[in-house]
Amino acid sequence: MKKISTWIPSQLSGDPDKPLICKNPTIYWVSTKPEQGDLFFELNFFDIKRIIDVIEKCPQHTFVIKTSYVERMRFLFSSICHVTSNLWIGVSVRNQDDADCFIPQLLEINASVRFLICDPLLSKINVRQYLSRNMINWVIVSGETGKNSRPTRSDWIRSIEDQCKNADVPFFFKQWGDWCETEQAQDCSKLNLKTPCKIIDINPESFCPVSTWKIGNKRTGRLLDGVLHDGFPNETR
Repeated sequence: MKKISTWIPSQLSGDPDKPLICKNPTIYWVSTKPEQGDLFFELNFFDIKRIIDVIEKCPQHTFVIKTSYVERMRFLFSSICHVTSNLWIGVSVRNQDDADCFIPQLLEINASVRFLICDPLLSKINVRQYLSRNMINWVIVSGETGKNSRPTRSDWIRSIEDQCKNADVPFFFKQWGDWCETEQAQDCSKLNLKTPCKIIDINPESFCPVSTWKIGNKRTGRLLDGVLHDGFPNETR
């Protein structure tokens, strides 16, 4: 698979645009900051158009842009410029309301790869109708991090993974985030009475509470039921 990197465009970083310098095929996540940023929230259309111009000059690379502002993205690509064949576009969906509102708008944009990034995943989501028609080509799921982070649940993640599997759509599980159920955690050796904990369900067989613990994303890990999910669209391989 191609090397994966983050590209912060020159008008934000002050550095030369590395996709123009790098000749080795690379997947670039386009962002406004090292962690996460949203071009369509932080930049005007003129600056975004300059970024698209760089993307068009680098057909050897693949570029990935995600946004929570799909209306602005739709306007840009319908009125100002087009989606190049090496550009993947995605929308952030946290819950069913986001999915019902944002996905139809994303589907109005013609692109070789359209994806969903459920980051953070805050409820169970049904996107089956969009996967079965091959409209969405990739799904990424992640839990939340930060001081006020909220837990995600394994059954919510499994539901999306099952929907992707049934539709033959690649599924990528990024991380649990700060919260994780005990049996899912990569490292729960230091749990104690002071560890923040929430009861999220009752096991229907044992009638025991299902708990999730705030232990930090370095200890929760990326495994779902002991399995690493690193699905990518085929054309990256």
